[in-house]
Parts: sequence; structure tokens; C-alpha cells
Amino acid sequence: DVAFCRHLIEKVGVAAIPPSAFYENTRFGKSYVRFAFCKKEETLREAVRRLAALRRYSGSGSRAVGEGLAPPARSGPDERP
Repeated sequence: DVAFCRHLIEKVGVAAIPPSAFYENTRFGKSYVRFAFCKKEETLREAVRRLAALRRYSGSGSRAVGEGLAPPARSGPDERP
């Protein structure tokens, strides 16, 4: 997980946290990646775009990375709650 997170940072430009750092037994976190969502909406959208491009490049799966995670783009200020 540490090597994969480093790859995401260096090659894709998306920061990820290796979850094994949160486990006493690090093997429990090896198959996960942790992301922080305390970012601006445009930053999150760019991360989703980059991760989706990575998935298309790898040729795996038919669903885009982050699909359903980011809210639809707002078209104007009148749509705010």
C-alpha cells in the first residue's frame, strides 16, 4: 500500500494515505487506500478525473473511478441550499 500510494502521488498527482499506518498489524490495511475529502470541490473533481484516466489506461473495469462519489456540478448560485 505504501508503494502504491507513492505511485499515485508521483505519477498521477493524487495524494493518498497508506492505511497500514493505522493498523497495529499492517497487513490489514494492505489492500486499501485512504483519501482525504476535506478539499475544494474542484480539487476533488480533478482527482476523480486523474484516477479515472489511470483506470482507463490500465484497462480494468468498466466503471469510472469515483463514479457516484462526486456530486453533480452546480450550474448556478440559485441551486445552493
